Amino acid sequence: RPGPQSGRGVRLSCLVLRVLGLGLGALLQKGPLRVLVTAVISLGIAGMVVLSVLNPLMIKRHVDETYDTVIHLADSPYAMIWNSGIHLAMEHPIFGAGMKNFRVACPKLDMPLSAEQRCSTHPHNLYLEWASESGIPGLLGFLLLIWALFRRLGQAAYRYGYGIWLMGPLVSMVVHLWPLGPSGSFFSNWSGGMFWLAVGWALAAARMRADSPPLAPMDPPDMQAASVSER
Repeated sequence: RPGPQSGRGVRLSCLVLRVLGLGLGALLQKGPLRVLVTAVISLGIAGMVVLSVLNPLMIKRHVDETYDTVIHLADSPYAMIWNSGIHLAMEHPIFGAGMKNFRVACPKLDMPLSAEQRCSTHPHNLYLEWASESGIPGLLGFLLLIWALFRRLGQAAYRYGYGIWLMGPLVSMVVHLWPLGPSGSFFSNWSGGMFWLAVGWALAAARMRADSPPLAPMDPPDMQAASVSER
């Protein structure tokens, strides 16, 4: 089953994707804001490079193990657990095995590998977690929630633009909900806290713009106040 090094791999993947997403967000900004965001991202990348030089063990522990998992994904512990999640979802398509019951139901599956090799506390994929523990109805409900969130944020972005106040949490949400890869449990404190913080932040940014007069896309609150007072 995935051990501590696999958990580090998940965190490293999330970090890399967030950096790439924020880089895209910087390109969508205009004027001084683009320069500021680009400078912050560049400083963060430079800090990671310096840290990796000072601590080569971190490269081996984080990068090498993540690379090895990606190259041999079909034979990795993740693939074995995902296969168990698919089988469990197929055996319980309507109600699933029960929320947070993957750890209980997985060892009971009639599969070639031992439970120690193919089971864990959760399927390490958000969509397999919902499918195996809540069945197809639960998975559809989860997809409906995602659709409703991105529909609301998409409307705000279409009307006001992808400003930094919306782009930041939106990138975090996309990374968290990316389906093709390992993930933490939807109900874990670490990943759940980051996700719901991003959701609340994004919805607040969309509401803030919807309740204010039309201004330049997603200006910071102090700039909005100044612009309104000048009218």
